[in-house]
Amino acid sequence: MKRVILNEGVNHALRPVLEEHGFPTETVQYRKWRGLSNHSWIAEAGKAGYDVVVTTDQGIPDQQNLHKLGLGVVVLNDPKLAITPDTIRRIVDAIRSVGPGDWIMVDVRDT
Repeated sequence: MKRVILNEGVNHALRPVLEEHGFPTETVQYRKWRGLSNHSWIAEAGKAGYDVVVTTDQGIPDQQNLHKLGLGVVVLNDPKLAITPDTIRRIVDAIRSVGPGDWIMVDVRDT
């Protein structure tokens, strides 16, 4: 199963929900990477064996060499994530689909 790391801007209530779906999930804060530049903590995440970064930072796919790092990125388009069954389904589907070096934008706005 893919290991997931949540960036600082992601609602941490998502962590236990992803765990329930079988994704071991931690946060940047838990790993004590808070305050590091994106370049630094994402490189550390790759070294630590994470497979997927979940973030609200839409610039990460353009700023990082995801292929070199071997990470997939799921970008949430709204930091005010409404945790509903529909948004969870979209996020879980994106995590399952994203491969190393790829990124997926997920619309998490409550519609």
